[in-house]
Amino acid sequence: MAEGGDPQEARRSTAGIPGSLVAFLVAGGAGLLATAVYLERNHLGFLLAHPILANLISGLIGFCFGVVALSVVLGRLVSYFAAVEGSVNRRVETLLAAVLSGRRRHAAEDWVPEQDRAYLRRLERALHLVKNEEAKRGAGRGEAEPPQPREP
Repeated sequence: MAEGGDPQEARRSTAGIPGSLVAFLVAGGAGLLATAVYLERNHLGFLLAHPILANLISGLIGFCFGVVALSVVLGRLVSYFAAVEGSVNRRVETLLAAVLSGRRRHAAEDWVPEQDRAYLRRLERALHLVKNEEAKRGAGRGEAEPPQPREP
């Protein structure tokens, strides 16, 4: 974590790549770009005779500048979403505290899983009834009756 103990600050500090790597990539990309311009101006025949070398230089230039650009964009996105997440969490907590007292708040949070359990129980009962009806129809045609499942 960061010195202040703020987890969002720690997230922001690790969002980008180290400054020394950024400097290396920018310097390497600029050097490769200068080399490519020099080769194209003064030794075009060499580049035409070795197209793979031209493609490799082009790819390395794109890599150097692309990683730096992507790091900046992703770093800003991570910081932005961390700030939005913190803001939303504070708003939700404020609204819940304003609307619900402590005891009622926990009851409201527990209500959703309780409703889910009740819904699952109703589904299990309905499935049990459907299986019983299918077994009765099958027994009427002389088919062997499957074993009855126990009530949940």
